[in-house]
Amino acid sequence: MKAQMKAWISCLLTAALVLTMVLAAAPRQVEAAGASLSGSGSLRAGNSVTLTFSVSGKGIVALQGALSYDSDKLEFIGMEQLIGGSWGVEMSGSTVMADDAKLANPINSSTGIFSVTFRVKSGVSAGSKVSASISGISASDGSSDFSLGSASWSATILSPLSGNARLSSLSCYNATLSPEFSSGTTYYTATVPYDVTSLSLDYDTADSGADVYVSGNDLSVGSNTVTVSVEAEDGTMKYYTIEVTRQQDPNYKAGTDATLDKLKVSSGRLSPAFSPDVTDYVVYVPFEVTEFTVSGEAHDSKAIGVTEHTVTLTEGSNELSVVCTAEDGTTTKTYTVHVCRMPVYKGVLPEITAPDAPAVVVPDEEPEKTFEIPVTLTLPYIGQVPTYIAAGGVLLVLLVLFYVIGTLVGRAAGRKKALKAMAAPVEKGAPIEEAPAVREKAAAEAAPAPAAEETPVAGGPAGETPTEEPVIEPTVRPEPSADILHKVSLDELLEDIRNM
Repeated sequence: MKAQMKAWISCLLTAALVLTMVLAAAPRQVEAAGASLSGSGSLRAGNSVTLTFSVSGKGIVALQGALSYDSDKLEFIGMEQLIGGSWGVEMSGSTVMADDAKLANPINSSTGIFSVTFRVKSGVSAGSKVSASISGISASDGSSDFSLGSASWSATILSPLSGNARLSSLSCYNATLSPEFSSGTTYYTATVPYDVTSLSLDYDTADSGADVYVSGNDLSVGSNTVTVSVEAEDGTMKYYTIEVTRQQDPNYKAGTDATLDKLKVSSGRLSPAFSPDVTDYVVYVPFEVTEFTVSGEAHDSKAIGVTEHTVTLTEGSNELSVVCTAEDGTTTKTYTVHVCRMPVYKGVLPEITAPDAPAVVVPDEEPEKTFEIPVTLTLPYIGQVPTYIAAGGVLLVLLVLFYVIGTLVGRAAGRKKALKAMAAPVEKGAPIEEAPAVREKAAAEAAPAPAAEETPVAGGPAGETPTEEPVIEPTVRPEPSADILHKVSLDELLEDIRNM
């Protein structure tokens, strides 16, 4: 029994060994190999379609097949390689070949090899089918060839897209459209009260495949444009426009501000500088300026508008005006610009005549005369001050300084002379010259008294009254010291300076 069991085991081991050797010697086969051709299944006449050819397998390094299609319905446009690396794709007639020249990038999964593009011919009727295929596909793993069968694609031709972009109806629940709706009429008007902020529209398209878009339906006070856009299946567009006027708030009062915020000129500079309250200006431009424009911007953003004035200049004065109209539509303000175009320069400075001023009618007044602006010499500036003003100021300061010095020097000299006279030595016993008033007073005191009844004096001639001459003692002035002389001069000088 044991001998029989050993014989069976030996036979099984021998059979397993033989099978293993046979399998090892057999060639490798591609696992789960296959091919496909894919693309859109819905087309219309005139459309283009791109088909992708893909294969799946393991170890594929080369393949080929034959392309065929409905040439009476499809037009071949071209082919594009999709696989990269060292692969190459070629087409010769209807045969398509692809291979990995370096055998370095074998296909081991589903991979797109190439694509082909066709266009559906315009005469193909809706409902018909079109197809394309790649047949007789063979592949190689480098040691053997094997078949991948065939790959095919087909599609049904649909009806052409509609180009109908018309509306079949259009109405508004909170406004009345004028005129009544008609599919061929694309412009309408409507007026709504202040409390209506948007139109409640209802519409329908003539073709069910068309799309509708509404824009501009947020209404502001005044004029608004609401647009109903219809897009057909083929992209054709049609627009229906509704011009809507939203009325003003009944409690609203329109503004009356007609002033300008800016006044613009195309050349030169305004004189004086612009101010909203100033309405009359002048601008000087050279002879070479022939066209001139003046415009402005309203201060109130709700103002109705600002006019613009453009003229061809003549030599001399040219008058232009800009009118701003306020929000209320009646209040206006006019700004006038006198443009003075200079005469041509011929080597001599021309005389400039001032532009005509606004005419003022005054009874019995002489006609207004024009004046000429003389040519003046422009002196340089010292800082921000003209030269002639600076020079005048300096001269005035020098004159005041000279006057002060002269006055002080004169007073000091007079005091010094007087003090020297007081300090002069006087001889003892010598009479001092006195002022006339002193002499007159002394003479009056020395004159005899009025004659009274004379009493003879014993020892004197009869009838004579003995008189006695007054004796005037000489007065000697004190000599002032040098310290007193200096002190008086300095104090007096300082007092003079303070009093000036």
